[in-house]
Amino acid sequence: MDVETVQGNAADPEVLAAANLPATRRLFVTVPERLEAGQAVQQARAENPELKNHARAHSEASVSHLQRLGANRVIMAEWKATHRMLDDTAEA
Repeated sequence: MDVETVQGNAADPEVLAAANLPATRRLFVTVPERLEAGQAVQQARAENPELKNHARAHSEASVSHLQRLGANRVIMAEWKATHRMLDDTAEA
């Protein structure tokens, strides 16, 4: 499968322009700063309402913030780490 990627600060309008958001099907926002991540999600949603937005968060407040701005799925890193630790324990 061929996947075109654009790396850079998604809050930067030039980076978002390079991503060709009207034709993009999925966006992964991994910016650690909540406000920049939210800006990227919001701008992407405005450019392409059908876009599947996935974002990373570091707190419950960030999860809510990103969901309000249009992220379809928000993953909190701490949840994933906790689930992985529990999975590892169950396998032992």
